[in-house]
Amino acid sequence: MNATRSSAGIAALATLLLFGACSSAPPVPRPPAVRVSLGPPIVTPTEARFVAKVVIENRTAAPLDITQVDYGAALNDASLFDRVFDELHPMGTSGVQTVTLPFAIPMSELVAEAEAVLAEEAARIAFHGTVVPVGWQPVSFAVERVVPLPSPPEIAFDGADGNPLEGAFTVYLQVRNTNRYPIACGNIATWLNLNGRKYDLVRSDHLGQLGAGESGRIALSMRQTRGKGISMIVNVVRNRSTEFTVGGAVTFTSPYATFHLPVEFGSNGLASPPAGR
Repeated sequence: MNATRSSAGIAALATLLLFGACSSAPPVPRPPAVRVSLGPPIVTPTEARFVAKVVIENRTAAPLDITQVDYGAALNDASLFDRVFDELHPMGTSGVQTVTLPFAIPMSELVAEAEAVLAEEAARIAFHGTVVPVGWQPVSFAVERVVPLPSPPEIAFDGADGNPLEGAFTVYLQVRNTNRYPIACGNIATWLNLNGRKYDLVRSDHLGQLGAGESGRIALSMRQTRGKGISMIVNVVRNRSTEFTVGGAVTFTSPYATFHLPVEFGSNGLASPPAGR
């Protein structure tokens, strides 16, 4: 009986030692993993701004240093640039590091490329590169985004109603979508500059989506307060002038690009309400 119990105990102990040895086995080192993404552009009248993100995951089962990230971009297969980013920090075991790489393409290059490649009605942006880790082979990455050739919407001053000195004033902007896809009016930050002093204008219309080639109107109204009214009267009396400019920026969004457009229009004075309004 005692011999049987001793044998069973030895077998159980051996099993525990075996499982313990298996559970404490070191993980198998693997090369770093790299993921890359390229967001939609933000388009201004002069350039299209892109942001690429390279995510590096340490799977080597040990601390890891990254020497550099080599990267570049191409427009419709034509190389735009090749650069090096080397401001990386050491990575701990199982650590993750995200490298943000912004770049811009002049609108003149986008238009010129579209004219040169008439068969393509879109801009193909290819972003590629290599992550160079210490002690491991370089890891390549690549991503491509196809963007229908973006065209900043046209904005024009479309008159004004009222007089800010009398407590009510609205500026109108005419907008035309010059793209082959719909856009939606987003954030608006505008102001009235009267004799060098700024007064906020607040959007008061309900302009929504504009289809391809469609036009719409944005109304920007001034929220009048007693203090603001007195300030304007003093401003006009002191400067003996009612000349003003409208400034700021308007943002339009679409599935393919975000347009961020400056607004600046002037007037020789506070005009009477346009006929028919």
